[in-house]
Amino acid sequence: MEADYIIACGIVWRKTADLEAGWELLVGLQSEDKEIRFLAQTVLAESGEAAMDLVETALAGGILTPERAGSCMEAILRSQNCIEDWVTGHQKAETLSPSYLVQSEQASDTKGVRGVRN
Repeated sequence: MEADYIIACGIVWRKTADLEAGWELLVGLQSEDKEIRFLAQTVLAESGEAAMDLVETALAGGILTPERAGSCMEAILRSQNCIEDWVTGHQKAETLSPSYLVQSEQASDTKGVRGVRN
């Protein structure tokens, strides 16, 4: 499998969610060539939810090993910033509403001050 082919499949997958192109990316995930695996995983990671559905289906069907599927799923979640939010329990500042920011700032300003409830 060649890198050019993975890139072509990636373009088709990202523009149309064509299953045949997606399955070819999954074949790339199983390649012995680590550069092909990386390229396929990168394209899938940038494709979001559709790629997650494809990888989950391949894993459930025994087409992908848990190791290959797991690393790809992790990359998909990281590309969507889901793992960071899940692990830290925080949202990024740009996704917070202004009222939440004001409440957070007020709460942090009053921590450790006697007579002020948090």
